Amino acid sequence: MKRLVLLVMLAIGISCPAFSSPETWLGLSFIAGRNYINGDVGKYYTVYDLDGQVLIDGMDIGLVRRVGGKIDVTIFPLSSVRVGIVVSGSLMFPVGFDWRSGGSEGYFSRNLDLVFDGEIGVSYYQLFGSAGFFIDGGMFYSYNRVAKENEKNYREETTYDIFHEWGVWGELGLLATFHNGFFRLGFKYNHDLCYSDMNFNISLFAGGGVIFR
Repeated sequence: MKRLVLLVMLAIGISCPAFSSPETWLGLSFIAGRNYINGDVGKYYTVYDLDGQVLIDGMDIGLVRRVGGKIDVTIFPLSSVRVGIVVSGSLMFPVGFDWRSGGSEGYFSRNLDLVFDGEIGVSYYQLFGSAGFFIDGGMFYSYNRVAKENEKNYREETTYDIFHEWGVWGELGLLATFHNGFFRLGFKYNHDLCYSDMNFNISLFAGGGVIFR
């Protein structure tokens, strides 16, 4: 009897990889985030006019609101157990600020302020039929560019504050599949470990993509 059980378990172990092929999930999403910043990072958001007067004092900003796009590639070695490696990148642009003292203000960047986040980590997808959930997590690197001038018709060469961040990130959400496509709705959290003050980003994203089997 014991030999029979061992033979059955061995057969299952051998047959699972044989009937389970690798999968690659390629996705695109719209993403909107709220970047909570403190003194270490706030200094980079000070913007001056042509006469050198402060237009926006970054030390008074509590958060930056951003929108943009996100692309991710997730590779699962076995489709039967979807645990794999995910690589993603997002490009976001500022659309407003909230002041520490209260109140908010819309913002239009005339010199292409931006932040790029590159991420790598581990991904777990769980499907119950055609619907389920996902959990991702790992490390991120962030490239930030903030123009020091934001005046209309500014014809001189623009100068930028450029700074970098790194830390940990995680996301979770709902997942639905159809044929060789999928849709995701999720919540994302990036926590900076580069600066001494607490800086973090909370985002919502929605999008879909293609499954290559």
